[in-house]
Amino acid sequence: LGQEVAMVSEATLEEIFSDCELGAVPPIGMAYGVKTMWDPKSSLGKLDEVFFEAGDHLSLVRVSGVQFHELMAPAERGKFSHHF
Repeated sequence: LGQEVAMVSEATLEEIFSDCELGAVPPIGMAYGVKTMWDPKSSLGKLDEVFFEAGDHLSLVRVSGVQFHELMAPAERGKFSHHF
């Protein structure tokens, strides 16, 4: 990443994702102006379908793997995880 990163506070999450329930933050941070990074070579990048919370704890969004890659196109890419 080239810079130090840290966990964000719940108060900051509430401020940025004000239309979402706490803890139901969508993975597409770019829609909220949040710098986002993902590893398309991880298991997430290889799924045929991706499900994620729709801003609350009761609703899910389902997209194809191809659609998820398209949604994440503006995000930075990097290897920062590995499968155990």
